[in-house]
Amino acid sequence: KKRPPEGKGGTPPPRRTLPYYFTPMVFRQGNLDAFEGLLHSMDPWVPPKSRICELYGGIGTIGLHFAERCEWLRFSDASPFLSKCASKGVKEGLSSSAQSRVTFFSSDAETALDNGQGKDADVMIVDPPRKGLGGHVLGYLTNRSARQENSLRDLRRLVYVSC
Repeated sequence: KKRPPEGKGGTPPPRRTLPYYFTPMVFRQGNLDAFEGLLHSMDPWVPPKSRICELYGGIGTIGLHFAERCEWLRFSDASPFLSKCASKGVKEGLSSSAQSRVTFFSSDAETALDNGQGKDADVMIVDPPRKGLGGHVLGYLTNRSARQENSLRDLRRLVYVSC
């Protein structure tokens, strides 16, 4: 696949800086330079106008980077500490147009899929904990009939981030 254009010296092009809010109870990336490189490497896999479902999304550190250019973004995470952090980041970091296309669900991945978070998504981003995807989520993604039954029939790309 063709890579996006790079900045001077082979560095990633500048990104719009988004504010993130963390409480002490929220996981965050420890190596921000490596994380920036990760986002850059994901660019070709999340085309403009994508309909994105992000599972295990935390406060949106991945999905929100694509919010200005996507058709919509639905992201979720199970931690009860994330909702206020995610909402504040969306409100302060995105244009009003992008804000209207972003939805955060305070939910584990299995429940989010059961409740239709992935409906009509064409890109799914997953950044699960070290144990990986749960069996229920894996079943959704690998079983064609399960995808049809749960409105994941438009899914074209799976972007899997692994620590």
